[in-house]
Amino acid sequence: NIMAKIKTKDDVTFAISDFINTAIISTEQAERLTKTVLQIVNHPLLKTYYEANLKVYNERDIISKEGIILRPDRIVFITENDAIIIDYKTGFEDKKHVQQLQSYQDVLHDMNIHIKKKILIYINDVVLVKEV
Repeated sequence: NIMAKIKTKDDVTFAISDFINTAIISTEQAERLTKTVLQIVNHPLLKTYYEANLKVYNERDIISKEGIILRPDRIVFITENDAIIIDYKTGFEDKKHVQQLQSYQDVLHDMNIHIKKKILIYINDVVLVKEV
């Protein structure tokens, strides 16, 4: 939920503060979560997708031709019709996660959006970035 509030790396402090102020997390949890979020937005494979000059859609519904509603965690447009899909996960890797990203790509393809990369970010004790 915190990552849904972050479009750029400059949003980290505000997002964490917002969760503290609304009593969703404690200050102790905030310290740990801040470290994790900073690992994501500053990760060498990810940091370019958290820059201020990009068009970003976090947690936006997409409706397929069949009427199915999908909600990718993050779509980053690098040009008007080229995008990166990023999805955050906890727990273990699962082939369903890859299939989920493929379904996002298929719907976006129908909208004439070319997907350059699909990235899964597994957030556990360590942050694991997997390009699929």
